[in-house]
Amino acid sequence: MEFERVDDLIVIGRYYDDKPITSETARELVRLRKEFTNNELCKLIIVFPKLNSMDKSGRDYLSSEDAKEGILASAMVTNSVLGRAIINFFLKLNNSGKADFPSKVFNTEQEAIQWIKEINVF
Repeated sequence: MEFERVDDLIVIGRYYDDKPITSETARELVRLRKEFTNNELCKLIIVFPKLNSMDKSGRDYLSSEDAKEGILASAMVTNSVLGRAIINFFLKLNNSGKADFPSKVFNTEQEAIQWIKEINVF
């Protein structure tokens, strides 16, 4: 996972691996994000160019309070049909009640950045 800052609030993480997102993988991604942001609040964009699988344990962990801690809004980017289906399924399950923060799926980083910049979190 590679991270970069767009500005003081926006962080982009890129997951280039094609391994499934399991609980172990998800925990490592969250740990790396928290380390990169020094546990500060952020608007998070995650790019998954090769996402092809996320198991139940990975979904469960990414829905946990620990995983969501520090996120003000999230945008996920994938240009694959399978990746988009996986992310939409996750968001539907994760946001079945009131969403903790705004979340949306995009085809390009530029679209995600534009949308997330418009999210007023304060």
